[in-house]
Amino acid sequence: MREKLSVCIIAFNEEDKIGRCLESLTWCDEIIVVDSNSTDRTREISRQFTDKVIVHEWMGFSRQKEFAWEQAENPWILWLDADEAVSPELKDEICAKLDGNSNEAGYRLPRMVYFMNRWIKHGDWYPDLNIRLFKKSETKIVHSDVHERVDVKGAIGTLHHPILHWPFDSISDLLLKADQYSSLAAEGTFKTAGFFDLFFRPGFNFFRGYFIKRGFLDGLAGLVIAWMNAASVSFKYAKRLEKQINKDPVKPESSF
Repeated sequence: MREKLSVCIIAFNEEDKIGRCLESLTWCDEIIVVDSNSTDRTREISRQFTDKVIVHEWMGFSRQKEFAWEQAENPWILWLDADEAVSPELKDEICAKLDGNSNEAGYRLPRMVYFMNRWIKHGDWYPDLNIRLFKKSETKIVHSDVHERVDVKGAIGTLHHPILHWPFDSISDLLLKADQYSSLAAEGTFKTAGFFDLFFRPGFNFFRGYFIKRGFLDGLAGLVIAWMNAASVSFKYAKRLEKQINKDPVKPESSF
């Protein structure tokens, strides 16, 4: 028999997506949904799949996920977002790894995004490997304002079938989230920014994603993604420069 698995999800106003997510997880031993006071039907839909729906004040991405993790009762944890789902192929792969014969303490999972009516299989968005499946006792969370990560003590393996992800409803939605995440990044991920960062890094980001990582193979969607990723980098460094300028403003000389 395989070792037991808890899946942890944080949610806020996800009524359009969380049903698909939870439907893909009915095989898990425990489903935990931590809701940060949604005003839609997120909690109602979640309770159709699990009795462990917990309302908890928002504390930021990493600390909210850590709270969800602390509620888990089983030795293995799968982290999933409300706009993601596990395919039948990934389910079978996970179950095979939890049969008790594996030496790994955690696994990196690829993630595949659905955007502009197609699955994105190249560029900066794929495979987007992150540790999402791990032993609770062998792992600790490293806190960050934007993208939290986990440190696993033991060996780490890599699975082949991806998490399915529906993060953006439109290009406008992508722009909105790029603005939000770049603001968070400007607050905490680096201390200084200069002309080089603002002028060269966005262009390099575009070249890497579109040409080196073959984003052009995803057609028009690949071009939009590469351009938006470059724009997001420019947002991040421009906002950091703005903070530096506002922190130490130059006093204008008197005209008198």
